[in-house]
Amino acid sequence: MAGGEGAERLPEHVAIIMDGNRRFADSQSKPASWGHKRGKEVLERVARWVLKDLGIRFLTVYALSMENVRSRDEKELNVLFELLAQGLEALASNEETHASRMKVRVVGRISELPDRLQKSVQRVEEATSGYG
Repeated sequence: MAGGEGAERLPEHVAIIMDGNRRFADSQSKPASWGHKRGKEVLERVARWVLKDLGIRFLTVYALSMENVRSRDEKELNVLFELLAQGLEALASNEETHASRMKVRVVGRISELPDRLQKSVQRVEEATSGYG
């Protein structure tokens, strides 16, 4: 557990499953892309809170399943892939990432992702490979 003596006991590892963004957008009469963008914004805030403010050492984000890749239309997938690529590129160049020595690893069937996203994965992993 993170935290010192007398401190509130916190876990060392937190996991987040990205789910429900499309349903949330539907409930607001918005397009799926709107929901995915909101989900990315919330994830960024929660990740900063978990890692920086609470000092939790490990954060796992389950962002995309092969089932989603196979069942979503191309337009929605392109939005998801672009949001993921933007997020990874931001992590690779973000001062906070390097100041905190955060190591980023992406797991899964990376070879089945679009080239741009594969390059973003490679870039962030290389940029943070010496950390952790």
